Amino acid sequence: MQARWATRVFQGLNKLPPQDAMLKDIEKKRENMAKRYVSSQRHTIQVDYMPYMDELAEQFGVRPSVLALLLRDPRLGLRVLLDPCTPYQYRLCGPGKWAGARHAILTQWERVAQPMRTRPVPDLPRPSGLPLLLHVSVAGLLLCAAVLYTRQHPPAFLQDPPACLQQPLTFLQSLWLRFAPQ
Repeated sequence: MQARWATRVFQGLNKLPPQDAMLKDIEKKRENMAKRYVSSQRHTIQVDYMPYMDELAEQFGVRPSVLALLLRDPRLGLRVLLDPCTPYQYRLCGPGKWAGARHAILTQWERVAQPMRTRPVPDLPRPSGLPLLLHVSVAGLLLCAAVLYTRQHPPAFLQDPPACLQQPLTFLQSLWLRFAPQ
């Protein structure tokens, strides 16, 4: 992206902003980086990848409009919005547009997964969702039945909680008296 931007500036197709505007922008970005990143000799130049790429792309007209993509090509728009940011998305429109960018974006996960397939693994049949649905339905019915039953016939601990708690407390007191050091 930087090479594309620099090439367009060198060819005179894009103009640099005035020097004072560039210096103000540099100072503003340095202040933001100082707040965001660790200050050390090893970490001198750090940026957030996507905002940086979007800023460069906007300067020479190759940043795709996600909203326009969602309206025109929802599948591609969702991939650009939700999938990892890849340089292909900056080849969808504007100078340097590439006809294969859409296909590259839509198939990027296949290219990531391909090197992981080092040996053939048989495809196992997927179990039907019916047993799970049946189990969840039965569990829901049992829960409803239990709630309805306890409303009609509440258990003793719900009828008189202090009386129910008194039995364990009495038992614990007798244990304490039996085994407590004298």
